[in-house]
Amino acid sequence: MYKIKKIDTEEIKKNSSKLKLFLKEGYKIGFPNLEITKEVIDEKFTSLLTYSKDKNILVLGSFKDDKLVGYLWAFYRKITFKEVGHLNQIFIENSHRGQGLAQKMIFKMENFMIENNVEEIDLNATYSVKNAVRLYEMLEYKIERVVMIKKLRK
Repeated sequence: MYKIKKIDTEEIKKNSSKLKLFLKEGYKIGFPNLEITKEVIDEKFTSLLTYSKDKNILVLGSFKDDKLVGYLWAFYRKITFKEVGHLNQIFIENSHRGQGLAQKMIFKMENFMIENNVEEIDLNATYSVKNAVRLYEMLEYKIERVVMIKKLRK
C-alpha cells in the first residue's frame, strides 16, 4: 500500500540520497541533451531544502513500506495581481509508475493550492515525454504558451 504525505525539512534531509537520485533522473528525462552534473543536482537539492521551510512550498513524498518511491515539489507566488502555483517537479520511480501516484500527488497539490487561495497552476512539461503530457491533459491542464528553442551550438 502506498502512502502520500507532506514531507518536511528533516524528512527531506533523511531522504537526501533518494531525492538527489530523483532530481537527477527527472532532469535527465526533462532535459535529455544537457549534462546533469553532481554540482547541478547538489544545487537543486540545496534549493529544495532551503525553500522547504517556506509556507508557500509543498513537498510531497510517496512511500511504499516506508521507502520513498516518488515526490512532488510545488510552490505558489504572486504574479501581477494573483497567486499562481507552479508544479516544479514530480518524479515516480519506474517500478512504481502506473499506480496512479502522480495523479494522487497532483490532486493533493491542487488542494494545497486551493487552501492558499491560488487561482491557477502552471507547469513545464517536456513535449517528448508523452505519458506526462497525457496525464496533465487528462487532469485538464491546457497549453497556453509554447517555449521555442533554437540551438546555437551543436
